[in-house]
Amino acid sequence: AKPEHTYLGITKEFGHMIGSSLQSNKWDRRCQALKSMLQVLKGLDLEGMAPPGSTGVLGSLRPRDPVKRWRLTCQLLHHVIRDKVMPVRLAALDLYQQAFSDLECFEKAEVVYASGVLVEHLIDRLGDSNVRLHEAARRCLIFTAEKPRLGPKSVLDRLREKLNACPKGGERAKVHFGVLDTVSALLEHFNQEVDVNESYSAEELAPFILVGLEDSAGSRVRTCAVQLAGRLYATHGPEVMEPILQKLRPAKQALLRSKFQEIDEDGAPDEDDAEEGEERPDLDGFLIGHAPVAAHELDHSPSSEESLMDGILEDVGLVFQGQGIIHEDLDKELDDSWLEEELLGFCVESPGVDEQQALMSLLEEVSPQSGAAEGRQSDLSVEVF
Repeated sequence: AKPEHTYLGITKEFGHMIGSSLQSNKWDRRCQALKSMLQVLKGLDLEGMAPPGSTGVLGSLRPRDPVKRWRLTCQLLHHVIRDKVMPVRLAALDLYQQAFSDLECFEKAEVVYASGVLVEHLIDRLGDSNVRLHEAARRCLIFTAEKPRLGPKSVLDRLREKLNACPKGGERAKVHFGVLDTVSALLEHFNQEVDVNESYSAEELAPFILVGLEDSAGSRVRTCAVQLAGRLYATHGPEVMEPILQKLRPAKQALLRSKFQEIDEDGAPDEDDAEEGEERPDLDGFLIGHAPVAAHELDHSPSSEESLMDGILEDVGLVFQGQGIIHEDLDKELDDSWLEEELLGFCVESPGVDEQQALMSLLEEVSPQSGAAEGRQSDLSVEVF
């Protein structure tokens, strides 16, 4: 349908405000109108409702035709997905996901036709220099492949057609990168969600790998092709990769085989972890650390935490006051006689040795000096000390 007819129908079904905003020259109004349509499709139709805080009754809400709304939305997306303004494109891609989220009440032939037209616009956005637009288009294609009425086969066929129809030139590397990156994302997604054997086969993915490993392909395209081959190898095994390897030159075969070897090494168990430790019967019963405590045995009540902190503070106070130092022999600590015994132990035991002689002999042994100094030291009296 022509844009004028589409805008007229949107004005009747979605409201005058949305219809007029979509035709505005200001991109922010067009973007806001697309977001409002998304909310309407979700069932949050606020037209005719009383403003917040009002106690008045709701305005007249006339019934809407969901099929007609969906058709008008698809017709609008056919135009706005190709808008020149980036925020409007991103809002249109969000509207696309909402429009195709619930398709039970629509005919399958009509859904397949509408999705086939819009998927072409999504594929054209792949590989865009704006990363957000490329990722948004890739997300919409994965969303389309998830739908039972569309399926991954149709999306993969469209991507293969885009890859084969791409002309040689400056845009070729960009298109190849966008397509291969999307195929790799599709393979990873369906490998996690469903059985990949029911989605993609090696024969269907082989053309993407071969095109990505061409000599004219850039480094980004070659990297995507190697990653795609690695995912296919990890999913289906080495047997399915042999026919693909036979179609490549020896240098490209060596590149893929090195990738496959890395995958095998990453999946193999570590030798250190696989080896069992040496048996040590002499260490039986030897425990390192503390015994495990179950979670229910721990007391996390506030009273227990307060008691713990009080005990810590009390111990710290005793240490600073000198009361918390524990000796091995308290009676020995209070008795000074042990010091005399230690001093007497440095000299020769004889019944006639007194404390002064023991101290002098101790000084002579500990601090030997020259002969002159020893003479002066002998003249010292004990009273000086």
